[in-house]
Amino acid sequence: MRRASHLHLEAFESGALLVDLKGNQLHETNRVGRRIFELLEVRRTREEIIMTLTSEFDVNDTLLTADVDGFLEILSQNDWLEFP
Repeated sequence: MRRASHLHLEAFESGALLVDLKGNQLHETNRVGRRIFELLEVRRTREEIIMTLTSEFDVNDTLLTADVDGFLEILSQNDWLEFP
């Protein structure tokens, strides 16, 4: 999967703002969500995302996996993911 081409990221220190240019929607996210979105610039699996974030953030694996799954669900519900 990868992020939809009609999304734009406005990054800032504590997170990011996802801008849906097609649907005129905004979604604010934290640093972990920003990083997931950055990783989805190219095609990646859920497992690849979790492995990368585990090495970058000092956080419990169970919590991280739940955060990734939750964020991917938000992206999916808003049609912000592509599955080439």
